[in-house]
Amino acid sequence: MSGQQIHASDVMEEMIEIKKHEALKHPKEQLPEPKSFVQTLKRHLKENILLVMTVIAVGLGVSLGLYLRANTNFTPPTKKYFGVPGELFLRALKFLILPLVSTSLITGIAGLGLQKTGKVAARAFIFYFSSTFMAVVIGLILVTTIRPGYLSKGAVTINKESFEKQHVNTADTFIDLLRNLIPENMIQMTFQLYQTRLEPHYKNITISDNMNDTYSNQSSITRNKTVQIIDYYDQKPSSREGLDVLGLVLFCITFGAMLAQIGERGMVMVHFLEILNEVSIKIIRIVMWVSPLGIMSLVCVAVLEMEDPVAVFKSISYYMMTVFIGLGIQVLDLVY
Repeated sequence: MSGQQIHASDVMEEMIEIKKHEALKHPKEQLPEPKSFVQTLKRHLKENILLVMTVIAVGLGVSLGLYLRANTNFTPPTKKYFGVPGELFLRALKFLILPLVSTSLITGIAGLGLQKTGKVAARAFIFYFSSTFMAVVIGLILVTTIRPGYLSKGAVTINKESFEKQHVNTADTFIDLLRNLIPENMIQMTFQLYQTRLEPHYKNITISDNMNDTYSNQSSITRNKTVQIIDYYDQKPSSREGLDVLGLVLFCITFGAMLAQIGERGMVMVHFLEILNEVSIKIIRIVMWVSPLGIMSLVCVAVLEMEDPVAVFKSISYYMMTVFIGLGIQVLDLVY
Protein backbone atom coordinates (compact mmCIF):
# COMPACT_ATOMS: atom_id res chain seq x y z
CA MET A 1 0.00 0.00 0.00
CA SER A 2 1.21 3.50 -0.77
CA GLY A 3 1.51 6.18 1.87
CA GLN A 4 -1.32 8.14 0.30
CA GLN A 5 -4.62 7.82 2.18
CA ILE A 6 -7.48 6.28 0.23
CA HIS A 7 -10.94 7.65 1.00
CA ALA A 8 -14.11 5.65 0.78
CA SER A 9 -15.57 8.25 -1.58
CA ASP A 10 -12.76 7.63 -4.09
CA VAL A 11 -13.38 3.89 -4.02
CA MET A 12 -17.12 4.50 -4.49
CA GLU A 13 -16.46 6.70 -7.54
CA GLU A 14 -14.26 4.00 -9.10
CA MET A 15 -17.00 1.41 -8.53
CA ILE A 16 -19.58 3.70 -10.16
CA GLU A 17 -17.35 4.22 -13.19
CA ILE A 18 -16.83 0.45 -13.53
CA LYS A 19 -20.60 -0.11 -13.44
CA LYS A 20 -21.08 2.56 -16.12
CA HIS A 21 -18.55 0.88 -18.43
CA GLU A 22 -20.23 -2.50 -17.88
CA ALA A 23 -23.61 -0.99 -18.70
CA LEU A 24 -22.23 0.48 -21.92
CA LYS A 25 -20.71 -2.86 -22.93
CA HIS A 26 -23.94 -4.76 -22.25
CA PRO A 27 -26.82 -2.39 -23.00
CA LYS A 28 -30.32 -3.45 -22.11
CA GLU A 29 -32.62 -4.40 -24.93
CA GLN A 30 -35.12 -1.63 -25.49
CA LEU A 31 -38.69 -2.61 -26.17
CA PRO A 32 -40.11 -1.33 -29.46
CA GLU A 33 -42.28 1.74 -29.22
CA PRO A 34 -46.01 0.91 -29.47
CA LYS A 35 -47.71 2.23 -32.55
CA SER A 36 -51.42 2.27 -31.69
CA PHE A 37 -53.20 4.15 -28.90
CA VAL A 38 -54.36 0.91 -27.28
CA GLN A 39 -50.81 -0.43 -27.10
CA THR A 40 -49.60 2.86 -25.62
CA LEU A 41 -52.38 2.78 -23.03
CA LYS A 42 -51.59 -0.83 -22.11
CA ARG A 43 -47.91 0.00 -21.70
CA HIS A 44 -48.64 2.96 -19.40
CA LEU A 45 -51.10 0.89 -17.37
CA LYS A 46 -48.53 -1.87 -17.00
CA GLU A 47 -45.85 0.59 -15.90
CA ASN A 48 -48.17 2.29 -13.39
CA ILE A 49 -50.20 -0.72 -12.30
CA LEU A 50 -49.68 0.06 -8.59
CA LEU A 51 -50.99 3.62 -9.02
CA VAL A 52 -54.04 2.32 -10.91
CA MET A 53 -54.72 -0.26 -8.19
CA THR A 54 -54.43 2.45 -5.52
CA VAL A 55 -56.97 4.70 -7.26
CA ILE A 56 -59.34 1.75 -7.65
CA ALA A 57 -58.83 0.90 -3.95
CA VAL A 58 -59.88 4.42 -2.92
CA GLY A 59 -63.08 4.11 -4.94
CA LEU A 60 -63.81 0.65 -3.54
CA GLY A 61 -63.18 1.89 -0.01
CA VAL A 62 -65.65 4.77 -0.40
CA SER A 63 -68.25 2.51 -2.03
CA LEU A 64 -67.87 -0.19 0.62
CA GLY A 65 -68.08 2.35 3.43
CA LEU A 66 -71.25 3.92 2.04
CA TYR A 67 -72.82 0.49 1.46
CA LEU A 68 -72.10 -0.64 5.01
CA ARG A 69 -73.47 2.63 6.42
CA ALA A 70 -76.73 2.17 4.53
CA ASN A 71 -77.27 -1.56 5.13
CA THR A 72 -75.69 -2.26 8.53
CA ASN A 73 -75.86 -0.92 12.04
CA PHE A 74 -72.42 -1.64 13.47
CA THR A 75 -71.36 -0.27 16.83
CA PRO A 76 -68.30 2.06 16.91
CA PRO A 77 -65.98 -0.68 18.29
CA THR A 78 -67.08 -3.06 15.52
CA LYS A 79 -66.41 -0.44 12.84
CA LYS A 80 -62.77 -0.22 13.90
CA TYR A 81 -62.19 -3.85 12.86
CA PHE A 82 -62.52 -2.80 9.20
CA GLY A 83 -59.43 -0.64 9.63
CA VAL A 84 -57.13 -3.42 10.86
CA PRO A 85 -55.55 -4.14 7.42
CA GLY A 86 -54.83 -0.44 6.95
CA GLU A 87 -53.34 -0.20 10.43
CA LEU A 88 -51.02 -3.14 9.70
CA PHE A 89 -49.97 -1.49 6.43
CA LEU A 90 -49.08 1.77 8.19
CA ARG A 91 -47.20 -0.08 10.92
CA ALA A 92 -45.12 -1.87 8.29
CA LEU A 93 -44.21 1.42 6.61
CA LYS A 94 -43.26 3.05 9.91
CA PHE A 95 -41.18 0.00 10.79
CA LEU A 96 -39.12 0.33 7.59
CA ILE A 97 -38.56 4.10 7.75
CA LEU A 98 -35.58 3.89 10.12
CA PRO A 99 -33.40 1.36 8.21
CA LEU A 100 -34.26 2.89 4.83
CA VAL A 101 -33.53 6.52 5.72
CA SER A 102 -30.42 5.81 7.79
CA THR A 103 -28.74 3.46 5.30
CA SER A 104 -29.50 5.59 2.24
CA LEU A 105 -28.19 8.76 3.89
CA ILE A 106 -25.01 7.17 5.22
CA THR A 107 -24.10 5.43 1.96
CA GLY A 108 -24.92 8.51 -0.08
CA ILE A 109 -22.78 10.83 2.05
CA ALA A 110 -19.94 8.30 2.22
CA GLY A 111 -19.99 7.96 -1.56
CA LEU A 112 -19.92 11.70 -2.24
CA GLY A 113 -17.32 12.80 0.29
CA LEU A 114 -17.18 16.03 2.29
CA GLN A 115 -16.52 18.50 -0.55
CA LYS A 116 -19.23 17.24 -2.88
CA THR A 117 -21.61 16.77 0.04
CA GLY A 118 -21.21 20.43 0.98
CA LYS A 119 -22.09 21.58 -2.54
CA VAL A 120 -25.07 19.25 -2.82
CA ALA A 121 -26.29 20.21 0.66
CA ALA A 122 -26.03 23.94 -0.11
CA ARG A 123 -28.04 23.55 -3.32
CA ALA A 124 -30.58 21.35 -1.57
CA PHE A 125 -31.06 23.85 1.27
CA ILE A 126 -31.41 26.79 -1.14
CA PHE A 127 -33.98 24.92 -3.21
CA TYR A 128 -35.81 23.69 -0.08
CA PHE A 129 -36.08 27.09 1.61
CA SER A 130 -36.95 28.96 -1.60
CA SER A 131 -39.66 26.46 -2.58
CA THR A 132 -40.99 26.40 1.01
CA PHE A 133 -41.13 30.21 1.16
CA MET A 134 -42.91 30.26 -2.19
CA ALA A 135 -45.39 27.61 -0.99
CA VAL A 136 -46.15 29.58 2.19
CA VAL A 137 -46.79 32.80 0.27
CA ILE A 138 -49.01 31.07 -2.30
CA GLY A 139 -50.88 29.21 0.46
CA LEU A 140 -51.57 32.40 2.43
CA ILE A 141 -52.83 34.21 -0.67
CA LEU A 142 -55.13 31.34 -1.67
CA VAL A 143 -56.48 30.79 1.85
CA THR A 144 -57.32 34.47 2.31
CA THR A 145 -59.00 34.71 -1.11
CA ILE A 146 -60.81 31.35 -1.43
CA ARG A 147 -61.43 30.88 2.33
CA PRO A 148 -62.13 27.13 2.26
CA GLY A 149 -62.78 27.01 6.00
CA TYR A 150 -65.51 29.66 5.77
CA LEU A 151 -67.16 27.94 2.80
CA SER A 152 -67.37 24.69 4.76
CA LYS A 153 -68.45 26.41 7.98
CA GLY A 154 -70.67 24.14 10.06
CA ALA A 155 -69.81 21.02 8.09
CA VAL A 156 -67.36 19.73 10.68
CA THR A 157 -67.66 20.18 14.44
CA ILE A 158 -64.41 21.14 16.19
CA ASN A 159 -63.86 20.59 19.88
CA LYS A 160 -62.50 23.95 21.04
CA GLU A 161 -61.81 22.78 24.58
CA SER A 162 -58.93 20.56 23.43
CA PHE A 163 -57.25 23.57 21.78
CA GLU A 164 -57.84 25.89 24.72
CA LYS A 165 -56.09 23.48 27.10
CA GLN A 166 -52.95 23.42 24.93
CA HIS A 167 -50.54 26.25 25.70
CA VAL A 168 -47.84 26.66 23.05
CA ASN A 169 -44.90 29.03 23.09
CA THR A 170 -43.12 29.86 19.82
CA ALA A 171 -39.70 30.16 21.47
CA ASP A 172 -40.06 26.80 23.22
CA THR A 173 -41.18 25.15 19.98
CA PHE A 174 -38.08 26.44 18.16
CA ILE A 175 -35.79 25.38 21.01
CA ASP A 176 -37.39 21.92 20.96
CA LEU A 177 -36.31 21.61 17.32
CA LEU A 178 -32.73 22.30 18.36
CA ARG A 179 -32.98 19.79 21.21
CA ASN A 180 -34.32 17.14 18.84
CA LEU A 181 -31.48 17.93 16.46
CA ILE A 182 -29.03 16.68 19.13
CA PRO A 183 -30.77 13.87 21.04
CA GLU A 184 -29.48 12.57 24.36
CA ASN A 185 -29.76 8.90 23.45
CA MET A 186 -29.25 7.20 20.09
CA ILE A 187 -31.79 4.48 20.87
CA GLN A 188 -34.34 6.87 22.32
CA MET A 189 -34.40 9.03 19.18
CA THR A 190 -35.88 6.11 17.23
CA PHE A 191 -39.16 6.22 19.18
CA GLN A 192 -39.31 9.45 21.24
CA LEU A 193 -39.06 13.18 20.63
CA TYR A 194 -38.33 15.89 23.17
CA GLN A 195 -41.25 18.21 23.87
CA THR A 196 -41.54 21.04 26.37
CA ARG A 197 -44.62 20.88 28.57
CA LEU A 198 -45.93 24.17 29.94
CA GLU A 199 -47.35 23.99 33.45
CA PRO A 200 -49.11 26.97 35.07
CA HIS A 201 -47.44 28.55 38.09
CA TYR A 202 -50.00 30.10 40.43
CA LYS A 203 -49.66 32.97 42.86
CA ASN A 204 -51.96 34.06 45.67
CA ILE A 205 -53.54 37.50 45.67
CA THR A 206 -55.83 39.09 48.23
CA ILE A 207 -58.96 40.90 47.14
CA SER A 208 -61.44 42.86 49.21
CA ASP A 209 -65.11 41.98 49.17
CA ASN A 210 -67.64 44.48 50.59
CA MET A 211 -70.79 42.78 51.93
CA ASN A 212 -73.91 44.45 53.40
CA ASP A 213 -74.77 43.44 56.99
CA THR A 214 -78.50 43.73 57.66
CA TYR A 215 -78.25 42.55 61.32
CA SER A 216 -75.90 45.26 62.57
CA ASN A 217 -75.66 49.02 62.47
CA GLN A 218 -72.78 48.88 60.03
CA SER A 219 -73.76 49.44 56.45
CA SER A 220 -71.12 47.11 55.04
CA ILE A 221 -68.40 44.73 56.12
CA THR A 222 -65.09 44.43 54.30
CA ARG A 223 -63.81 40.89 54.02
CA ASN A 224 -60.53 39.84 52.47
CA LYS A 225 -60.23 36.60 50.58
CA THR A 226 -57.32 34.94 48.87
CA VAL A 227 -57.57 33.61 45.33
CA GLN A 228 -55.06 31.94 43.00
CA ILE A 229 -54.28 33.26 39.54
CA ILE A 230 -51.81 32.09 36.89
CA ASP A 231 -48.55 34.02 37.22
CA TYR A 232 -46.62 32.35 34.38
CA TYR A 233 -46.13 29.02 32.61
CA ASP A 234 -43.11 26.99 33.67
CA GLN A 235 -41.20 24.80 31.17
CA LYS A 236 -41.06 21.14 32.10
CA PRO A 237 -39.18 18.46 30.10
CA SER A 238 -41.45 15.93 28.46
CA SER A 239 -41.54 13.63 25.44
CA ARG A 240 -43.93 12.29 22.86
CA GLU A 241 -43.92 9.19 20.72
CA GLY A 242 -42.44 9.38 17.24
CA LEU A 243 -39.25 9.17 15.22
CA ASP A 244 -36.76 11.98 15.77
CA VAL A 245 -36.12 12.63 12.08
CA LEU A 246 -33.94 15.71 12.63
CA GLY A 247 -31.60 13.91 14.99
CA LEU A 248 -31.51 10.86 12.75
CA VAL A 249 -30.62 12.92 9.65
CA LEU A 250 -27.86 14.84 11.45
CA PHE A 251 -26.36 11.65 12.87
CA CYS A 252 -26.44 9.87 9.50
CA ILE A 253 -24.84 12.82 7.68
CA THR A 254 -22.08 13.08 10.29
CA PHE A 255 -21.54 9.32 10.37
CA GLY A 256 -21.36 9.09 6.57
CA ALA A 257 -18.95 12.03 6.31
CA MET A 258 -16.61 10.56 8.93
CA LEU A 259 -16.90 7.15 7.30
CA ALA A 260 -15.67 8.65 4.03
CA GLN A 261 -12.61 10.03 5.83
CA ILE A 262 -11.57 6.70 7.33
CA GLY A 263 -10.40 5.41 3.99
CA GLU A 264 -10.38 1.90 2.65
CA ARG A 265 -11.19 0.39 6.04
CA GLY A 266 -14.56 2.13 5.98
CA MET A 267 -15.59 0.32 2.79
CA VAL A 268 -16.55 -2.73 4.87
CA MET A 269 -19.19 -0.70 6.69
CA VAL A 270 -20.27 1.03 3.47
CA HIS A 271 -20.81 -2.32 1.71
CA PHE A 272 -22.78 -3.61 4.70
CA LEU A 273 -25.05 -0.54 4.73
CA GLU A 274 -25.52 -0.74 0.94
CA ILE A 275 -26.72 -4.34 1.28
CA LEU A 276 -29.02 -3.34 4.15
CA ASN A 277 -30.39 -0.50 2.01
CA GLU A 278 -31.11 -2.82 -0.92
CA VAL A 279 -32.83 -5.31 1.37
CA SER A 280 -34.97 -2.52 2.89
CA ILE A 281 -35.99 -1.32 -0.58
CA LYS A 282 -36.99 -4.84 -1.62
CA ILE A 283 -39.10 -5.27 1.54
CA ILE A 284 -40.79 -1.90 0.94
CA ARG A 285 -41.64 -2.94 -2.63
CA ILE A 286 -43.37 -6.03 -1.25
CA VAL A 287 -45.25 -3.90 1.30
CA MET A 288 -46.32 -1.42 -1.38
CA TRP A 289 -48.00 -4.19 -3.34
CA VAL A 290 -50.28 -4.61 -0.32
CA SER A 291 -50.99 -0.85 -0.20
CA PRO A 292 -54.26 -1.02 -2.20
CA LEU A 293 -55.78 -3.33 0.42
CA GLY A 294 -54.53 -1.13 3.27
CA ILE A 295 -55.76 2.09 1.64
CA MET A 296 -59.17 0.56 0.92
CA SER A 297 -59.40 -0.45 4.59
CA LEU A 298 -58.46 3.00 5.84
CA VAL A 299 -60.91 4.77 3.52
CA CYS A 300 -63.69 2.34 4.40
CA VAL A 301 -63.35 2.80 8.16
CA ALA A 302 -63.07 6.58 7.72
CA VAL A 303 -66.38 6.66 5.82
CA LEU A 304 -68.00 4.39 8.40
CA GLU A 305 -67.00 6.64 11.31
CA MET A 306 -68.20 9.87 9.65
CA GLU A 307 -71.25 11.47 11.25
CA ASP A 308 -72.32 13.22 8.04
CA PRO A 309 -70.40 12.05 4.93
CA VAL A 310 -72.00 14.65 2.65
CA ALA A 311 -70.89 17.54 4.87
CA VAL A 312 -67.40 16.09 5.27
CA PHE A 313 -66.96 15.53 1.52
CA LYS A 314 -68.18 19.07 0.90
CA SER A 315 -65.63 20.42 3.35
CA ILE A 316 -62.81 18.32 1.86
CA SER A 317 -63.72 19.38 -1.68
CA TYR A 318 -63.06 23.07 -0.91
CA TYR A 319 -59.78 22.14 0.74
CA MET A 320 -58.71 19.92 -2.19
CA MET A 321 -59.60 22.63 -4.69
CA THR A 322 -57.39 25.11 -2.82
CA VAL A 323 -54.51 22.62 -2.62
CA PHE A 324 -54.66 21.73 -6.32
CA ILE A 325 -54.69 25.39 -7.35
CA GLY A 326 -51.69 26.07 -5.11
CA LEU A 327 -49.77 23.08 -6.45
CA GLY A 328 -50.49 24.12 -10.02
CA ILE A 329 -49.23 27.67 -9.41
CA GLN A 330 -46.07 26.43 -7.68
CA VAL A 331 -45.30 23.93 -10.44
CA LEU A 332 -45.66 26.68 -13.06
CA ASP A 333 -43.35 28.93 -11.03
CA LEU A 334 -40.70 26.21 -10.75
CA VAL A 335 -40.91 25.32 -14.44
CA TYR A 336 -40.83 28.85 -15.84
